[in-house]
Amino acid sequence: MKQGEFLVIDPDSRLTQLGLLPISTSDEYLFFPSREFGAATNASLADLVSSWLDVLFGHEEKILPGLSLLSDDLQVADRVANQLKRTAARPVVTINFGVGGNDLKRAGDHFEKSLVGGLVRGGATVILDKGAGEEEAARADAVIREALAENCAARAVEADEESIESLIRSNDLSSTDLFVWRGRIGLLAALIGRSDLYIGYDSAGQHIAAALGVPCIDVFAGFSSPRMLDRWRPTGVAASRVIAVERSLGRDGEEKALAETMEWARTFLRDEDNHS
Repeated sequence: MKQGEFLVIDPDSRLTQLGLLPISTSDEYLFFPSREFGAATNASLADLVSSWLDVLFGHEEKILPGLSLLSDDLQVADRVANQLKRTAARPVVTINFGVGGNDLKRAGDHFEKSLVGGLVRGGATVILDKGAGEEEAARADAVIREALAENCAARAVEADEESIESLIRSNDLSSTDLFVWRGRIGLLAALIGRSDLYIGYDSAGQHIAAALGVPCIDVFAGFSSPRMLDRWRPTGVAASRVIAVERSLGRDGEEKALAETMEWARTFLRDEDNHS
C-alpha cells in the first residue's frame, strides 16, 4: 500500500512498550492508550478499542475482532470435523491447556484430567491440543491416559502435519472420541473454527475462538487483579464465559472451577444443539 492509504495502530503491546522498534512515521501511526481509555469501566479491551475508534473517526460502529486463516488450513479442518461428526451428532469441543510456561495460569492436573474425561463421557468429541514444549506435551499425555482409563471404549487418535492427510484419506477419524493435535497454531485455529465450543486457560485460544464466532470458556487462574478478568475477556459474536479459579482455596477452588466449567459447557452445547 502507498503512503496515505493505511494507518498503523499500536495496541500498547510488548513490541513497542520498550520503544526499541520504530513502527511507522508519525503521519501513519496512532497509539491506543489501553491503560487510560475507559479506565473507569469494566469493558474488555476489544470493546474499548471499538469505542476508541468511534471517538477517533467520529461515528459509532461496533467493531469486533476478526481472523483470516489460510484456505488450506480451513479445508483440512473441514475434512477433520466432518469425519469427527459423521457417525453421530456429537458436539466437538476443542481444548488447549497451554500456559506459555506460566504454571500460575493452570487450574491443576485434576481439573484438566476430569474435564476431558467428563466431556468424553458426556458424549462430546474432544480435540486436545498438545501445546508447545515437552512439559505441556507430557501433561497432555497424562490427560489422555486418564481419559482412556476412565472410558474403556473411548478411542484416541493423534495427528501432526505429516500424518493428518493420511488419517483423513483412510477415514480413520469417524469413530474418534479424542483427537489429539500436535502442530501449528494456524491449523489449530482452523479446528477451533469448526468446533462447537472452545475451552482453555488465559492464552491465545479463547481470543481465536471469539474472533471466529465460536462459544468459549476462558478458565482464568493466576490473575493479579479482578480488572484482568474484565480487560482480557474474549469478545465476539458468540457467547463466552470467564471462570475465575480461586487458587487460595486449593483443591476446593480447583473443584469449583471444574464444576462451573462443566456446567457452562453443557449449557453452551445445549444451546448449540437447539440452534442447529
